[in-house]
Amino acid sequence: MGLSSILSSTNTSLKAIQNAIQARSDNISNTQNEDYTRRDVVFANITGNIANVEVQRALDDGLRASFLNSTSRTQAAETYESVFQQLGDVLGTTQGTAYLQEDLAAFAAAWKGFETNPASSFSESEVIRTGQAFADRMRETSVEINRIETDANKQAASLVSDLNTKLSDLSELNKRLSAEPLASKLDPGLLDSRDALVKGISELVGVNPVIQSDGAVHLYSKSGILLVAQEAQTFQWNTGSPPYATTDIPPFISSSGSVVSFNESFTEGKLGAYINLLNSSTAPNASGNSEVGAIEKLREQLNGLAGLLTVPSPGTAYTVGGFSDSYANAASDRASDLAGGPVVAPNAVVTPQDSFFVVDNTDTAPAVWLPRADTFAINSSLADGSATVKRLSASAVVTALTAASQSLSAGGLIVANTTIEGVAGSIAQYHVDSQARLSADATRLDTSTKNIENRLRSQTGVNMDFEVAQLTVLQNSYAANARVINTVQSMFDTLLSLRS
Repeated sequence: MGLSSILSSTNTSLKAIQNAIQARSDNISNTQNEDYTRRDVVFANITGNIANVEVQRALDDGLRASFLNSTSRTQAAETYESVFQQLGDVLGTTQGTAYLQEDLAAFAAAWKGFETNPASSFSESEVIRTGQAFADRMRETSVEINRIETDANKQAASLVSDLNTKLSDLSELNKRLSAEPLASKLDPGLLDSRDALVKGISELVGVNPVIQSDGAVHLYSKSGILLVAQEAQTFQWNTGSPPYATTDIPPFISSSGSVVSFNESFTEGKLGAYINLLNSSTAPNASGNSEVGAIEKLREQLNGLAGLLTVPSPGTAYTVGGFSDSYANAASDRASDLAGGPVVAPNAVVTPQDSFFVVDNTDTAPAVWLPRADTFAINSSLADGSATVKRLSASAVVTALTAASQSLSAGGLIVANTTIEGVAGSIAQYHVDSQARLSADATRLDTSTKNIENRLRSQTGVNMDFEVAQLTVLQNSYAANARVINTVQSMFDTLLSLRS
């Protein structure tokens, strides 16, 4: 081989080694970048010399698909856990107590004291005070449930906005990838940006990505709805109808300008979790799946508890042996007693104004009566002192409060043969059990996702020790080729000198 051929071959090798050094340097500088995919260097050799170098992204499509799926499920589980934590805070269960159950226990204890000493004004005032405290707690709990629901709707709307932004960004990146010249279509930097966007979208909703030959990605929901290709879909969040409206419309996601719900298509990720949590339709709320319709479920459970202490509906009969029936059917020995009685017969038709506890149902959907916890209150005549508690009702009321004869079927919770206090305890326990299960799910899925991510990083991420060692080899190779060029140049200089 002549000196010119040696010089040309060595110069080509130097350029290839420079590209390889750049790739290894990029790897080292992105060691801590989770969105970076390692660049592998592949040399092509011709007659023992490096003629070219190809820089390739390290890929593991199977692991990446598993990572995206696990990410969506983990984000959903952590969202469920967070909302149930808020519900637990409202009920007191995260502090190891159950506010409503404790208040009912205090109410029952006050009635027992009143039964023991009916002539005591203090005992009577304790009945009113503890009844007022329980009623206040019911309304306060309802207010907090409404706040959590409002916040969840705001979060869902924000997530939809985030989804739209990411889908639009991915659409623009797809267009850029498709428009690039063939030689640069698979630019590793662009593909890293593409994968980072897909990962971000998978945190919001479950997705199935389909990579195209030009490097663009078509993204589908788990149910097969195309989210983005060259163009991106745009979605909107609809908050649905307020509680107790005439027509119950659950919150839903739809295409912009449409009223067709896509709720069934988004079942994972943060957004999918909020869609489930905010579901207020009848069928899911009757199911035992606690996270589906969780907010409405708790509302229904509290309404059911209120129903055990109030009139079923105006103009209908009390439940025989229930709290309200036991109070209303007791005789009265004072003109000031609330609902002087007894009424004509047990289980008689009475009005809410005769009850110890009352609810305001005036703004509920027409033709629907609900013992609403958000309007649950002690009778105003007792609260303002214009009426007294019937002393002769104490024994019957204590029996009603302590008899294991109550049942409740509401919001996915079914209990029977327990006390009213026991019903409140069952509501709390339902949420304790649900929160514990969802917390365990979140921990398990988070661990699984991290394990998959670690495996993916080991296959496609950067190993600093390896990269430094390879960089050293490349630098030595570069130096050796540079010495060859210097030597050949020296030989050329010598030949030219001899000729002159």
